[in-house]
Amino acid sequence: MTSRKHTLFLTGALLTALLGPVQAQDDISIVSQVDKAKILIGDVVRYTLRVTHGEKITVEMPSQGANLGQFELRSYEVIGPKKEKGKITTGTDYLISTFDTGEYEIPPLTVRYRMPGDTTQHLLKSEPIKILVQSLNPSEAGDIRDIKPPMTPPRDIRSLVLIGLGVVALIAAALAAWWYVQRKRQGKSILPVRQEPPRPAHEIALEELNALFAGDWLATGRVKDYHSELADILRRYCNGRYYIDALEMTSRELLSAMRKHDIQDDLVQQMQDILLLCDMAKFAKYVPSAAETERVSRSAVEFVERTKLVWEAPAPADTAESVTVIEEGR
Repeated sequence: MTSRKHTLFLTGALLTALLGPVQAQDDISIVSQVDKAKILIGDVVRYTLRVTHGEKITVEMPSQGANLGQFELRSYEVIGPKKEKGKITTGTDYLISTFDTGEYEIPPLTVRYRMPGDTTQHLLKSEPIKILVQSLNPSEAGDIRDIKPPMTPPRDIRSLVLIGLGVVALIAAALAAWWYVQRKRQGKSILPVRQEPPRPAHEIALEELNALFAGDWLATGRVKDYHSELADILRRYCNGRYYIDALEMTSRELLSAMRKHDIQDDLVQQMQDILLLCDMAKFAKYVPSAAETERVSRSAVEFVERTKLVWEAPAPADTAESVTVIEEGR
């Protein structure tokens, strides 16, 4: 049954391919054919396309990238144009092949042309051609079989582990050398140095306030700078004491952040009074009186004293090892 089917297929294919299917339209015709309608896998087939047309007809042949279905293009050759008996013949020869078995079809190729005095682009298509591709060994169920892969010798796990450890050691040595060079360039010690614990925020703030009061800011008429520095000292204190980024906040934002930290309302109000006077002197060109300046300065010291952290040793009866933190202003 299969042999009869192939015979009928080959008969039709040979009549189509070898006799040359032709399409004609106006003063133009197209012929397509193959030199073999039955091939073995991997064989090369010559697929020929010829277009004959009048001298005044403009023709555009299919490109090299034309759709050839399941077939792979090996080479490409343009034939002509040749003039004979008032007609022009142009052609293309495609050398194609495939590595799949079965019955395949070369799809129609499209030729574009224009008639004289007409800007409309017309299309003319070749007839499809069927080709039977057979296996090199028809008795085998499959096509060309893959060769067996080469045998892989067993891996030496010990060598791989040693190589991996060596690579890790080299990387570690390179990183240690880089770290050593960087520390030397920065003038830092190779061995860690014991750092002094940070000073309490209230000590720094009171020291800065005393330095401000002892300065000649007011005596030299730098009233605006005095109040600006006073507000900045308190902002830095809030940063160290409550971890509020006060230096990057407006006065309103700082007061709102203090309320979120559950600071007593009277302390928030005290800070608001200090910042209000300082902002007026800084931004509104307001010149506070000596009494106002003295009042706000005392209030700043009082605010720090009321909110500072006091560390006390545990009572003698208390066996806990940790110290007790008494936090004022909360």
